[in-house]
Amino acid sequence: MPPDTHTHTHTGRETISSACGALIALNNEIDSAQMSVSLDPADTEMSLLRQQVLGKLTYGQQPNLIGITYAAHDCILDQVRTTAQLAAPKTSEYIIISGIQIHGALNKNFWWPGTITHYANGVETDLSLNYENVVSDYKLSNWLQAEALAYLQQTGSGGKSRLPGFFADVL
Repeated sequence: MPPDTHTHTHTGRETISSACGALIALNNEIDSAQMSVSLDPADTEMSLLRQQVLGKLTYGQQPNLIGITYAAHDCILDQVRTTAQLAAPKTSEYIIISGIQIHGALNKNFWWPGTITHYANGVETDLSLNYENVVSDYKLSNWLQAEALAYLQQTGSGGKSRLPGFFADVL
């Protein structure tokens, strides 16, 4: 998916969009019940995306953009796992970390962790609980406060500047 279709503005992009353009297009096709599942030689990438994502859905399911995004995550994860298994010898050790990047306000990016799996000697070990334990003490309010303070320091206002609405009530 092209990097210029996400929620923050990139060089050369005229407007902000809400998510991956291909996934929005697929969501619109599903909503309008106007979808072709045949291979379009003029747009093979979209055809393959459509086929892969639809293969993750339950027959008759009417997903929203969030559901389609999760299905796309699962498709990509399957492809990475298959590629790693084909490319890496059984004696290889590697970790596959998957997730969904979420573009938030003020050009801040967040991450939804999908899976964290360690592979060694043909054995898979799910490390997701380890990750959850490490971040369990994380507090969004602490992050917001640190971001607000950093903003004030960057502006050199000595605390006399107005904070953007995103940070308005954290200090």
